[in-house]
Amino acid sequence: MCSFSISCLQASERNWLPIHSDSEFLQQISLSGGEQYRASYTQLRQLKIMNKPLESHGELLLTLQNGVLWQQHFPIKQTLIVTPKKVQQLDNEGELIELPEAAENMLSAWAPMMQQVILGQWQAVSKQFEVLLLEGSSANSWQIKLMPKDSKILGALIDIELRGSAFLNSIQMHQANDDQLTIHLVKSEERALSEQELSWLNE
Repeated sequence: MCSFSISCLQASERNWLPIHSDSEFLQQISLSGGEQYRASYTQLRQLKIMNKPLESHGELLLTLQNGVLWQQHFPIKQTLIVTPKKVQQLDNEGELIELPEAAENMLSAWAPMMQQVILGQWQAVSKQFEVLLLEGSSANSWQIKLMPKDSKILGALIDIELRGSAFLNSIQMHQANDDQLTIHLVKSEERALSEQELSWLNE
């Protein structure tokens, strides 16, 4: 197994270093510590055409077996559900919101990547992204950049930057249209899925 040492890495421009998906360092920062991850989030979406970012707040749930729940509480209540079988968005009344095909395709690729990163499945991540580590990173303070390999993803996404310590603290996505999405995360205590969560994920 490749350990986190200079022998495993080759310097690249801007001090980003390629790192093998099976490196000991990446295993050290498997971020969830289990098969479930819950966090509260603040999301800032900076659109090219706007001076101020759009801000939203809510809760995120990722599970290894079931999928992803993204529950926005502010400014409007919405729930995004992504499983291997479906991508759905619900309004505050629980009614389906039709998603554009491009958005559905993007979410279908993005949500599994989020699961893989947060649950520490770096080999799966590396199939679609080149994984780069910022030089000088440590287990207590690190930055990772994901560069898409798939030309379809590259058409919408330039890269993803992750920052963290014991857990993932923030995600920054740079889109091809110059829009930028930043998500700040605060990990919550694990608890069993509620009946409502199970219903959303298993329907």
